[in-house]
Amino acid sequence: MIGRLKQLLKTNKFLSLFSSGTAAVLGLFTFGLLARDFSPAELGYWSIFLSVYTLFDMLRTGLISSAMIKKINEYDTEDEVKVVIGSGWKLSVLITFIGSIIISLVFLVIYLFNEDSYFLTFSIWFIPTSFLSLPHSMSTWILNAYVKFAKIVWVRFFLQMGFLIGVIVGSQTGGGVEFVIIAYLLSNFLPGLYATVKGWNKLKYWNEGSKEMDRGLFNFGKYSMGSMIGSNLLRSSDSYLIFAFLGPAAQGIYSVAEKIVGLFDIPLRAFVGIAFPQLAKKYAVGLYDEFQDEFERDAGFSTLLLLPISILAFVFAEQLVFWLSGDGYMEAANVVRIFAVYTALTPLDRFSGIALDVINRPDLNFWKVVIMLSANVVGDIAVLYFTQDIFWVAFVSIFTFATGIGIGFIFLKGKLPFRFSIILKKGFNEGLRLVKKYVGNS
Repeated sequence: MIGRLKQLLKTNKFLSLFSSGTAAVLGLFTFGLLARDFSPAELGYWSIFLSVYTLFDMLRTGLISSAMIKKINEYDTEDEVKVVIGSGWKLSVLITFIGSIIISLVFLVIYLFNEDSYFLTFSIWFIPTSFLSLPHSMSTWILNAYVKFAKIVWVRFFLQMGFLIGVIVGSQTGGGVEFVIIAYLLSNFLPGLYATVKGWNKLKYWNEGSKEMDRGLFNFGKYSMGSMIGSNLLRSSDSYLIFAFLGPAAQGIYSVAEKIVGLFDIPLRAFVGIAFPQLAKKYAVGLYDEFQDEFERDAGFSTLLLLPISILAFVFAEQLVFWLSGDGYMEAANVVRIFAVYTALTPLDRFSGIALDVINRPDLNFWKVVIMLSANVVGDIAVLYFTQDIFWVAFVSIFTFATGIGIGFIFLKGKLPFRFSIILKKGFNEGLRLVKKYVGNS
């Protein structure tokens, strides 16, 4: 049994889960320190900056990462891969330059209209944060394409540990929101520097790109970018609307529940990270039956894995909120319960999205996300106008993700049958197989 457990620790599934899990746990601990050190309003301002930066990062990730991972797994020689990575670097710098300047100017305009000094701080620090985070982002995308999850563990660990140390220093010295932003900037820069020195982000291939590859990555990535931005907005649009309707304190309370539900998402992010390059490889070489079998097995296993986590979160919502942020944010408990319900729906939605990307229909995945986002925004505005209660904002998410599963089923019909009972059956069998392989006596 010890030998099998050692074997389990070396698998890509475990390494991806450990990578995401370590980063998320450190991030959760860091957030808990901020929640205890900041007022709800200060926490709300910080969460808005982080939400906007995350949205920008999703824009950059969506344009480059999915297309680059797919292309790298379609080519067989290092010379071909060099061209992909070189073009990926150039497009990343271009989108970082354009996107960060636009967002910085938006923050500046908001400051000029309402004279809220927090937005001036956001405007000053957004551009350097965006550029200094790029090397570590590129290393993560490339390592993912090469299925080098052990190295991704170190990149994410350095990022989260660096930020945690910065938050601790800020707490001891009385540093406010601006200090935390600077700490976040440095925590993104240091792992990128480490990855560059180790050669993980392949910066040496900068000049290897081509105009044809630039166009190929962009044409695929523009839909993935739209899908990732839309997916991010499915969560962050709640924050923006709550901030606009109810103010930063309500957003601070809501962000506590969001942080807790982010912990639930760890296994799913890990399995999606593994599944995408493997599914892309099978589809690219024409192994369509194996592609469908692996899709159904991974989607089912992820769904069944998240179900007990969702139940525990629903039952122990108050304890989770108190453990994370203390007794000043207990209003978030009922929001956590709603998040626990819709978390059980997310695997089927997420896997239907990556399946659309793999079968070369990122345009349909984009429109799926647009429909979900539209439903979410309309629902949020309605409940905020009539109830002014963050609980109902969270409740809208259940309807949103149910809509996403339905749309995914429709778009995949004819290409990849969405057999719900088969998905659950294969997921259950996969769980039994893993238990017997790594834990059981047989």
